[in-house]
Amino acid sequence: EEFGTQGIPATLRLGLAVIYLFMVFAALLLSLMLARQISLPIVSLAAATRAVTDGDLDSRLNLKTTGELGILIDSFNQMTNELRNLRNRLLHSQRLAAWREVARRLAHEIRNPLTPIQLSADRMLRRLDHPEKGDLQRVVRRGCTTIIEQVKVLQTHVDEFANFARLPRARPSVQQLDSVIPEAVNLFQGLEGVRIEMRLAGNLPGIPLDKTIIIGMINNLIKNAVESILGTPMKGEGLVRISTAMQIQGIRRFVLLRVEDNGPGIDELLRDRIFEPYFTTKTQGGQGRGLGLAMVERAALEHDARLHVGRSVDLGGAEFLILFRVQNTY
Repeated sequence: EEFGTQGIPATLRLGLAVIYLFMVFAALLLSLMLARQISLPIVSLAAATRAVTDGDLDSRLNLKTTGELGILIDSFNQMTNELRNLRNRLLHSQRLAAWREVARRLAHEIRNPLTPIQLSADRMLRRLDHPEKGDLQRVVRRGCTTIIEQVKVLQTHVDEFANFARLPRARPSVQQLDSVIPEAVNLFQGLEGVRIEMRLAGNLPGIPLDKTIIIGMINNLIKNAVESILGTPMKGEGLVRISTAMQIQGIRRFVLLRVEDNGPGIDELLRDRIFEPYFTTKTQGGQGRGLGLAMVERAALEHDARLHVGRSVDLGGAEFLILFRVQNTY
């Protein structure tokens, strides 16, 4: 009459317990799989969203998901495409505005040498028309010398503008930044009064680079530093240091290029203007025409790199930082 656990064979009880435990385990496993199926796209979406917030508009989610999450991922990819197209249109507008500004400044730079040329020619014509031509030879010689000097200035402007205008669109390929830098530095080795020092990190990840443009960019930065050092009375040897490092900002990774010197540095009030074409802090007799740093900025834009200027903590002079993005995958 009494039918308790004593009436159930031990083997049956064991079998039921095993089945029960299996069902619990299967339920837990299924729950974990479902949770992962839901959480993985959400985690990836959150990471990609942070990357977009950080300025990486090339972020894209390649996850095959159905339902509402699939719609959300498709919307995110569409949003990044639209933002990327908007950025490209904005960059195009900025380039047009920059070229208009370059044309305006070039006209101003050309107008400056034309004035002494015209004055010299007028002076020679007046002397030729003067009845007494006693000092004609001296006036003509002085006028011709002035004209030749100013034509050389014009030729310099034209050559530098041609180099600036010829800077091609970047055609990047993945390579090591550390392998490119020595080629740029070799041109400046052996300078009297200035030592060029390299501190390369090694083992940096490959990044998309146009080797020719990057070499030109580094050359311009070194040239700017050397001219600044040689144009200022200094005690001791001038030093230009080129270094690389890995830098992590949140979930973003960057390859950092730093060019710094022990020269006088750049006035904080002028740092927003130094990348303007034809803007220069050098004296009239100096070598700089104000296009070198404009070419540096353009090269950075072509590589979607961040460009910062400040004062070197270690050397005390100017410091230029270029941050190249390392592509993340989600």
